[in-house]
Amino acid sequence: MATFLLVLIVIFYNFLQYKEYEQVVVEDRIEKEKARRKADQEAIELRAAIRVRLNIRSQINWGGSVFFWFLFLFGDPCKK
Repeated sequence: MATFLLVLIVIFYNFLQYKEYEQVVVEDRIEKEKARRKADQEAIELRAAIRVRLNIRSQINWGGSVFFWFLFLFGDPCKK
């Protein structure tokens, strides 16, 4: 009977250790998932910022080329 109780105590102790290890693993997975989502969000924001900057530059270049062709076709309006 004492051996049986000892075996039960050991099993229960191992079960408690397993639960602690499982909790640590779950917390680690949650932290890794948060870090991955944060990195993904930062990458999305960086791509959006680059896209906006390129769009502004293309608009500036387009405006410059339109002004150049206006000067080429019609001459300088400030010159009289």
